[in-house]
Amino acid sequence: MNLAAERIGGTNLQRSCAMTFGMVVMLRVHEGRDADFMATISELASVVAATEPGTRLYLPMQVRDAPGSYVIMELYDREADHDSHMENPQARPYFARLNELIAERTNVLNLDPFA
Repeated sequence: MNLAAERIGGTNLQRSCAMTFGMVVMLRVHEGRDADFMATISELASVVAATEPGTRLYLPMQVRDAPGSYVIMELYDREADHDSHMENPQARPYFARLNELIAERTNVLNLDPFA
């Protein structure tokens, strides 16, 4: 199989059947906390890229025309890599800070590849 790789958000995204788990997290932050959220999630994305080899994509994005709304797209080699992400001791302090900034997780989609 020919694997194509491209650099996105500081992480290697490989298009292949090797990736077996993905997530899309949609959320809204507390009013007036956007700058804090963006700084914290950006720092977390750097930690993820540096310390989690099984995380292929961790890409936070702001929703256009929806102030305070964000999406995080995540791709992992295996579902166990997501579990490792959640237990990463270097990431945990960021999770705690983010939980203070997030008003609501509006949707969480768990994804499986089919092709």
